Amino acid sequence: MREDIIKNSVYFLKLNEIDYYIKQNTTFKSIFDNTDKEKLIEIYYRNKQNSNVFNGVSTRLDKIILNKQNCILEISKVNYFDLITSNMLYFKPNQWLDNCLSEDELNFCKNKIGEIRGVIEGHKKLEDIINNENISNIMAVSVLIEDMDGKIGITKRTSNVSMSSGFVSTSVTGSVDGENYLDDNPLIHCVNKEVFEELGLKINQIELKGLAISKTKLQPIFLFNAKLDDTWENVIQKMKSAKDYKKEIEKFSIVSISDIPGLLTNNELSDATRYHIYLKYKGNNK
Repeated sequence: MREDIIKNSVYFLKLNEIDYYIKQNTTFKSIFDNTDKEKLIEIYYRNKQNSNVFNGVSTRLDKIILNKQNCILEISKVNYFDLITSNMLYFKPNQWLDNCLSEDELNFCKNKIGEIRGVIEGHKKLEDIINNENISNIMAVSVLIEDMDGKIGITKRTSNVSMSSGFVSTSVTGSVDGENYLDDNPLIHCVNKEVFEELGLKINQIELKGLAISKTKLQPIFLFNAKLDDTWENVIQKMKSAKDYKKEIEKFSIVSISDIPGLLTNNELSDATRYHIYLKYKGNNK
């Protein structure tokens, strides 16, 4: 895939470290009332029989403050369903339209899709999304792990996950939840927790590369690279006994850096995943 297409698919902000977090009441304002949100959620999950439907607490990115001395994130607590009824309604409208059982439901969904488009469309830069109080801006992490042989781990998600089912992702991905929010460093806490739950591993040299926001899904995803003090071949059996491995991972692939250009053409990669892997390849080929 052409480099300009990969680079233009996301908004990217290079970050090396988050100095501290300011936790506050959320600035998010849903454009829908609770009745409309409940109806939208019911229609969205209608044919997702294997998905775990759970409206847990998630962490929202309200603001980024950058100056010469430090980087500060203002964050707050919102509900996971806020992501479904804002970002996903905008990004994947057919997941509602295809599930409608009547003309009334179809008209309802078309109206709500039009409403969410009205408050989201027109963004031209990363700040437009972060400053939009009508987008959930639920934070997520993408973790690309490299083993002792310089090979990276790539996962294909199962149909059981509520988000990005069937997609190919980096070694580990996950939303920053309410438990992570309570930690002094929510992003690092999320990275370590997700890696252990999905792969049963402990990693080191965790390095923040930046913030990527897909121009379609619009979710803030913090990109991390990390090292594994072993080889994938040595730990693969242990990984399969991890708490969430079977539930979330359909296939785990070990990829050499030299094979990344071919991987980047995979249509099952999300924009943010493709950009993260692209950054890794460019970093290794300076």
